[in-house]
Amino acid sequence: MTCPVSIQASGQRTVVQMLFRSAEQLIELVERGRRCRGYRERINHIVECPMCRAAYREMLATEQVIRGLSEGAGRLRRLFWWLAPATAAAVGAIILLWLLVGRSYPAWQVAVRVERGAVYEGALRLPDWAAKAALQFPNPPSVTRSESASAPLVRLLQPVDEGLTDPRPVFEWASVPDASGYRATLIAEPDGDTISLRINGTRATLPPGKQLQAGATYQLTITVLSPDALPGSEPRQHFRFRMLTAQEREQLNWARQHRQRAPYTCTMLFYRLGRYREALQALPNRPNDPLVQRWRAALTQSLPNNIQPAQ
Repeated sequence: MTCPVSIQASGQRTVVQMLFRSAEQLIELVERGRRCRGYRERINHIVECPMCRAAYREMLATEQVIRGLSEGAGRLRRLFWWLAPATAAAVGAIILLWLLVGRSYPAWQVAVRVERGAVYEGALRLPDWAAKAALQFPNPPSVTRSESASAPLVRLLQPVDEGLTDPRPVFEWASVPDASGYRATLIAEPDGDTISLRINGTRATLPPGKQLQAGATYQLTITVLSPDALPGSEPRQHFRFRMLTAQEREQLNWARQHRQRAPYTCTMLFYRLGRYREALQALPNRPNDPLVQRWRAALTQSLPNNIQPAQ
């Protein structure tokens, strides 16, 4: 598909001819949908080109309105779309020029779309449970900022994600200066039993025969021991984890397999599963997209220790 952006430096006559061909291709894509030749290549181009993206979204909206008209108005629609090629191209070019100047849409609105009751990202048809997540992408969690926030007392090294897949995880943290030892416990929320972990230096493991229950949420408390601290007054740090269910682990594997083809959907899935680092890695690299940057800030704040990984 020829993009108008790449030919603006040409002569006026050449620009008009290129726009006509672009308009015809957009009209064909709107009319035929997935049956259009080169469907995947055209969709990928539209996702990357803001001006073509805006034109495509507007034409889709126009097509949906026209399809909902009465039978009498439908005759007008058929008349409009079956005009002589030159007339249709001219009308399309005028609409395209207006859209390029005055309208703009976020990339996710084109990448994630509904066609005949099914939800797609790019050329990939999403399963229902993934589609529900994808449609929530425009609603990132709010970011809470505090001027008094300080670095955590205990910097957790692993696990690196809130969503756990191993029922017997190993907890490891960086050593704290002047600490004489540590105590670590796990409590199943909201009112579960307390599990005293076995400590080896700055590592903690579950006692033999114990494992985390699928679907349960746990609070890890690491207490820093000091010879100068009074009993009960030792500093401590809390972390929350959740053991994923078998179904959630299947969704996690699906997201890992499709993160390249469906980055917006997989970002949402990783976030819901508490896999914040993987969500950051799947998030499209669009520094000028405000929605993507809001997601980046929210995911970074959700990381243990609130430290963004190296890019």
